[in-house]
Amino acid sequence: MRLFYSKTLPNDCSVLVLVAEGGRRIEFYLRQSVEGTTLLALAGSNEPSKSKLQGPYESVEQAIAARNAIAQALINEGFGHAVNHQPLWELAAQRAWGEVKSKNSAAKVDTAFKPQDVFLDW
Repeated sequence: MRLFYSKTLPNDCSVLVLVAEGGRRIEFYLRQSVEGTTLLALAGSNEPSKSKLQGPYESVEQAIAARNAIAQALINEGFGHAVNHQPLWELAAQRAWGEVKSKNSAAKVDTAFKPQDVFLDW
């Protein structure tokens, strides 16, 4: 994907809202953590019916550029940047982050070196 540094879309971590005809809506959320910055997109009409997670990106700037590239592609497909609309799905975003966090913590791998685990057969 080609990263897009837009002059019209926000270049910060604020929630980006896109709307289209028929009440379709997409909200983009960015979350920073130790691993990097993760992008979450929620889409639907009244409530989010789809979610997509990307990342973590190494830097906030990369995540913002990726979000803006996706948003620009959607704008080219008929969505509009809803500057005056407030995000509606913050609770759904929190729930999605929690699910990801629990999945990641359940799949943690211990990579610490433990000398007692080394078997020397010589």
